[in-house]
Amino acid sequence: MARIHSSLLALAALSLLSSPGTSAPPTFEEEHAEDLRLLNEAHVDADSANLLALFRSRATAASGQADIAGAIKRLGDEQFPVREKASRELVAAGRIAVPALRAALKDRDAERVRGARECLHAIEQVEGPERLEAAARVLSARNPAGAAAALLAYLPYAEDDQQEYELLQALAGAGYRDGKPEADIVAALGDKDPARRAGAAFVLARKLPPQQHEAVVRLLEDADARVRLSAARALVRAGDKASLPVLIALLGEARLPVAWQAEALLTQAAGAKRPTAILKGSVASRKECRGAWERWWKAESERLDLSRVRWPEEDRGSLLIADLDDGRLLDYGTDYKLRWQVEGPGGPLDVQFLPSGRLLVAENHAGLVSERDRSGKVVWEKNLARKGRPGASLVGSCQRLPDGNTLIATRRQLQEVDAEGDPVWSVKWDGFLWSAHQLRDGRIVAVSMGDDPTTEDGSLASGTDVVLLSSKGKVLSRFALEGAVHPWVRLTVLPNGHLLVPVAKGTKVVELTLNGEKVWECEVPKPAFCAARLANGDTLLTVSYENKVIEVDRNGKVIHELKIEGRPWHVQVVR
Repeated sequence: MARIHSSLLALAALSLLSSPGTSAPPTFEEEHAEDLRLLNEAHVDADSANLLALFRSRATAASGQADIAGAIKRLGDEQFPVREKASRELVAAGRIAVPALRAALKDRDAERVRGARECLHAIEQVEGPERLEAAARVLSARNPAGAAAALLAYLPYAEDDQQEYELLQALAGAGYRDGKPEADIVAALGDKDPARRAGAAFVLARKLPPQQHEAVVRLLEDADARVRLSAARALVRAGDKASLPVLIALLGEARLPVAWQAEALLTQAAGAKRPTAILKGSVASRKECRGAWERWWKAESERLDLSRVRWPEEDRGSLLIADLDDGRLLDYGTDYKLRWQVEGPGGPLDVQFLPSGRLLVAENHAGLVSERDRSGKVVWEKNLARKGRPGASLVGSCQRLPDGNTLIATRRQLQEVDAEGDPVWSVKWDGFLWSAHQLRDGRIVAVSMGDDPTTEDGSLASGTDVVLLSSKGKVLSRFALEGAVHPWVRLTVLPNGHLLVPVAKGTKVVELTLNGEKVWECEVPKPAFCAARLANGDTLLTVSYENKVIEVDRNGKVIHELKIEGRPWHVQVVR
C-alpha cells in the first residue's frame, strides 16, 4: 500500500561503504534467491509453466471443482496408474484436501491409508503459506502470459491478510503489460467475487486508464469494504477527490486492517491539514476519528487539490534500522540510500511498520511502547515504567496484531494489550525475556534467559532458550541456543517460519526451525545483535559496537557495509 512521505534528513551523517570494483547487474536467480530457495526446498519447479499450473490447480480445488472424495476412494484402486493419478490430483489440491486425507488415515483399506499418508507428507512439504507466497512473487517477476489470470483465480482463497497482501502485490506486478492493464484485470472489475473486484481495482491504482474510470467509480458503492477501499485508492491517486467520503466512512465501518489503510490514504491526501484524531481500534476512537475527518472534509473539500499530492513509493523491500543511542528510526532503499528518518524514540530496540503507515516502537530506555507518525509525533503509547523497578520495565519488543491488539515483551513480563492500552492477558516471566513475536498461527515465539545475563566477571552467560508459547502465553516447548548470547538479542521470524538469530556472542548466525533444528549457519566477521534476510538470500547484521550494518552472503562474506553515526541495534526488511 502507499505510505506517508517524509523528507530526507541528515544525509551527511550517514555513508555507504561498498565492496571495491563494479559488479554486474544481478541475474534473476540472484535477485530472487530466497524465494527460489524456498521453492527448491519444497521440490517445486519454479519455471513459469509450473507456477501457472500451481495457482490454477489450487484455485480449482479451493472452488470445490476438484473431486476430493472420489480421488481418495481411488487411492485404494487395484490398478497402480489409477492410484498414481489420484495421488497427483490430491497433492495438486493442496490444503483443501488435508481434512479428508486425515480422515482417510482411519480407513480399513491399508492401501488407501498408505496413499493418504504419502499425499499428506507431499502437501506438507510443498503447501506452507510462505511457499505459495514465494511462488506468487516469482511468477509475478517472470510475468508470463496468463500470470494475472492465475493469480486472480486464486486470490479469493488467500488464507489470511498477510497472504492476501502478498498476492495483491504479485498481482500488481503482473497486472500490466506494455504499459496497459491486462484484459483479465479489466474484466475482473465486474467479477462476482469481491476479492477479485478488489484485486483488479488495487492493480489499477498504479495508473488508472480513463476508459476504466467509470467502472471503478461504480465500485465505490460495492457491498464489500475491501472493494470500496481499492476503488477509492485508485480514484484518489488519479485525482478524483469525490471518493474521499468513502474512505472516511470506512474508518467506522470496515475491519481494522482495511480502516487503517483508509486512514493512511486520507492522511496522505490531507497533508499538513490532517485532523489530529487517530484511529486506535475501539468503538469510541473510531467514532471520534470518523467525525474528525468528516469535519475536515466539510472544511477543505472545495479547495482540496489532489493533483498536488505527491503519492510516495512503496516501503516494500526497504531496510528499517533502529538506532539505539541516538533514538532514530532510519529507512533505506534497497540501494542503501537513506529515504527518511524519524527522531525522538528513547532507545528503540524494535520497530514495526503498521498498515496506517505509522511506526510501532519498543522504547527500551523510556520504558514504553509508542506509535509514531513519520514526523516523530506520538499518537499512541503504552507506558510500562514501574516505580522502584526500573529494570523490569525495559521493553525488548512490540508487535501490532491483526485484531489491533499489541504484544509487548518487557524484561519480566509478556503481555497483550488492547487498542486503549488495557491488558488482555499477561504472564510474569521467570528470568529475563529479550523479545517475543506472534506467528501466523497465533503461537508466540520468544527468546529468554533463565538466569542473570552476566556472570561475576561481567562476561555473557549461557543458558538462553527459544520458547514456544500459546496465543495466551502458556509455554508449549523450548530449546536452548548454542553458546553465549548477547542480552536483548533480536530474533527474526523469516517468511518460511524459521528463526534467524545471532549466537556465540554474535559471531555466528543460525537459521532454526521451531523445533530447534539448524538448517543454516555462518560465521560472521563482527559480533552482531540482529539479523534479517534479504530477497537475494544475503543476510543483514547490526554490528552495534562498530556503528554499522553489514550485508553478508550465505558464506559470511561481507558484501556491503553501511556506516551509521549511532548504534544500530535492530534491522528488518519491510515485506
